[in-house]
Amino acid sequence: MQKNKFAQVADTATWVVATIVIIFILMISVYAASKIGRTAGVFSGNEKNQEFLTQQSFQAYLLTKNSNGIAFYNQISSSGKIDSADELIAKALFGKIYGISEDKISLRITGEKSSPFANLAPQYANINKNNFIELAIKSEPLERQFEK
Repeated sequence: MQKNKFAQVADTATWVVATIVIIFILMISVYAASKIGRTAGVFSGNEKNQEFLTQQSFQAYLLTKNSNGIAFYNQISSSGKIDSADELIAKALFGKIYGISEDKISLRITGEKSSPFANLAPQYANINKNNFIELAIKSEPLERQFEK
């Protein structure tokens, strides 16, 4: 009877050690994933991917309805101006998406497609033949983003 107890203890000890090893490996994996997640932000990647992401985000913003049930694009194109509330929503939204402060985001109506503000390709939506809604985002240079 004594031999059976030792066999049970040895078998149990093997499973306990195996469980501890598995938990340790999972903890290392979670830690590594969290480190990678913090260092690889939205802007990591090439500029073409960044431009595509910005374009899709901007289009989604323009199609979003405000509290009155009117799409931002329709409201801006009918009034010919950007309300301060709409601009604050855009700055807060894009600030959270890209993890940058709101002062690095510009939303304006312009007659030309050139922004001195943005170092990321600005996005445009036509209002009429001569005017565009411009979203310009000033992010850190790619080299500095990879250093973090």
